[in-house]
Amino acid sequence: MFRSVTSRITFTCIFLFGTLFFCQLVLLYGFMQVDMKKHEERMLFGMFYRIQDQLKENGLQAVHDRFNQPNERNRKHGPNHGPGPMMFIRIFNSNGQTVLQNQYSKNWPQIAAPKDFTQYMLGQSPVIHTVVNDGNSGSIRYCIGKVTPQYILQVGQGQNNFDPFFEHFIKIALILLPVTMILVGLAGWFVSRQAMNGVKQVTRAASSINKGNLDLRVEVGNSGQEIQDLASNFNTMLAKIQALIQELEDVTNNIAHDLRSPLTRMRGIIETTLRAKPDTNAYHNMSAQLIEEIERLHEMINTMLQIASAEAGIDKTEMQTVDMNAILHDAVDLFTPLAEEKQQTLQLQLPDKPVMVLGSRPRLQRVIANLLDNANKFTSNAGTIKVNAKELDAQTVQLQIQDTGPGIDPQILPQIFDRFYSGDQSRTNKGNGLGLSYVRAIVQAHHGQIHVSSSQAPSKDNISPTGAIFTITLPSANSL
Repeated sequence: MFRSVTSRITFTCIFLFGTLFFCQLVLLYGFMQVDMKKHEERMLFGMFYRIQDQLKENGLQAVHDRFNQPNERNRKHGPNHGPGPMMFIRIFNSNGQTVLQNQYSKNWPQIAAPKDFTQYMLGQSPVIHTVVNDGNSGSIRYCIGKVTPQYILQVGQGQNNFDPFFEHFIKIALILLPVTMILVGLAGWFVSRQAMNGVKQVTRAASSINKGNLDLRVEVGNSGQEIQDLASNFNTMLAKIQALIQELEDVTNNIAHDLRSPLTRMRGIIETTLRAKPDTNAYHNMSAQLIEEIERLHEMINTMLQIASAEAGIDKTEMQTVDMNAILHDAVDLFTPLAEEKQQTLQLQLPDKPVMVLGSRPRLQRVIANLLDNANKFTSNAGTIKVNAKELDAQTVQLQIQDTGPGIDPQILPQIFDRFYSGDQSRTNKGNGLGLSYVRAIVQAHHGQIHVSSSQAPSKDNISPTGAIFTITLPSANSL
C-alpha cells in the first residue's frame, strides 16, 4: 500500500496537516486561556475600583444595598448556577472583621479572611490570588486590596465561568480534526493522482519500449511544468535511441559490406599462393599483401571507434590550446609534394595573429588532413586548392578549404558525411568511406560545425564544375 508514490503523498499530507492542525488547536486553546485569564483580571480590577468609588461616594450601606439585590440572571438560574457573572464581595475593617458581604459569598466558604491585614493596609494596589477548590465550583480568583484607610475589599469569582466555552471548543475540535484529515487525505490523493498521470504515461511508454515498440511517444499534456519536462525529455531520449539503433543497423550493414572486400582479397591471396608451387618469394609477397590488408582493416576499425566515441561524447583525448595557423601550415607543407605531382596550386592564406582554439591537436590535424586529401584527390591536374583561416569574431574561428574539383550534386550534400557513403560517383575514389564522417564527428566533439557548399553550372558539355567549399567553425579558445 505504501509502495506507491500516490499513497505516500496522501499519507504524508494527512500526517503533516493533521499535526499542523492539532498544533494550531493547542496553540489556539492556550492563547484563549491566557486571554480569558487577562479578561478575568480586568473584570476583577474593574469591579474592585467601581466598588471603591461607590464606597467613597455613598458609604458602606449603599454598597450593601447595591450588591445584595439579585438581578434577572440570578433569579433565572439561581444562586447555585456556578459563579457565572455572580461575584462574591467581602469588606473587612482594619481588625479583620467582616463588615459587609453579599449573598453569594456563602458559595465560596473556602475563601477565608486574610490572617495578615498589614500587607493590604500598607499596600497601594490590589492583588489577585487563585484558590483551588476541591468542590464542584472549580478554582477561584479573587482580588483583594485597600479601598479606604479603614476598609479592605475582597472581590472574586470562580474560574469555571468559561469552562462551558472551552468544553464546547474541545468538542468541536475533536470533530473537526478527523473530518479535516479525511478531506485533506482525499484532496491529497486526488492531486497526487493527477500529478502522477504523466509519470504513469512515461512508465507505460517504457514498458512498451521494452517490448520493442520504439515508435511510441508520451503525450505532453498540461500536468505541470515538471511532468511536461519529463515527458518532453523522455520523447527526445526515445528519438535519439531510435536514431542510434537505426544508425547501428546501418553501420553494421556497412561494415559487413565493406569488410567483405578486404577479407575476400585476403582469402584470394592466400588461396592463390597455396595453389601455386611452393616458393619462398611467393609466401613473402603473400605476407606483405596480407599485412597491407590488415593495416587497412585496422585503420578502418580504429577510425570507426574514434567516430563512435566522439559522437557519444566519451572521447578522453586531452584538450589543450591549439594554434590552427600552425596546423594548417604543417598540413599544407605535407600535401605540397602531392599537389606538385598533379601540377595543382595549393594556396594558404592565414591572418597575422594566431588563431587559437581549445582542442585535441592530433584530432584536428587529422581533420585538416582528411579534407586536404579529398581536395587533392578530386581536383584535376592544374587545379587550385585554397586553404584559409580567420576569426569571425571574439567567440568564433572559421577554417575553409576550397577546391576546383567536379563539385558535389546538391541532392546528395546532406548524405556525404554519413559513414561509408559513396553516392557521388564524380568524387568517388579509393577509400574506406569514413573520412568525412570522422571530420564531422571530431568537429562536433569540439563544439563546432562543418558546412559544405557546392554548385554545378551548365556549360557546353552540360556540366562545368565549380568545386566544393568545406567550412568549419570552432569556438575560440578565449570563449571557453
